[in-house]
Amino acid sequence: MDKLKNAVASYDYAFAVYTDSAGFIIDKSAPLCEEKLLELRCFSVEGEYRAVRVGGLSEVKFSEREITHDNEASYASGYYDEAQYLDIDESRTKNAADGFVYATGGGSYLLPESAKGNKMILVRHYYQFDCDGVARPFDWRLVDFTNEETVGKGDK
Repeated sequence: MDKLKNAVASYDYAFAVYTDSAGFIIDKSAPLCEEKLLELRCFSVEGEYRAVRVGGLSEVKFSEREITHDNEASYASGYYDEAQYLDIDESRTKNAADGFVYATGGGSYLLPESAKGNKMILVRHYYQFDCDGVARPFDWRLVDFTNEETVGKGDK
């Protein structure tokens, strides 16, 4: 699907969840395995494109949504940002020559080169007010990598 490939190329980062693995897309020119793709999140500070597989695995069909600075105000009543720690065993990762980030509980994963050195990922949580005036969370998106330990920064 050209739309998925264009989204991967258009954003700074991409994270894919397949039936048998999950991880950041490091080589943006590599083909996507759409037959196994369950979810794709392409993101940057400017926005996020998300595609989620709908139907069964026999059908390659995705539900899509895109949030950008241009449509963010109409998408939600507001949002808040939260920095969440990545699972990184710093001593194992520092000494690794293979480019992998090693997790504290075992396992490893690849981070995009421009994200290395960051300990956190910034997540934006969106909320809407219900008829009683109570804010209810309804969506979230990945924003960027950071080392800043803040919660609520960027609230609108």
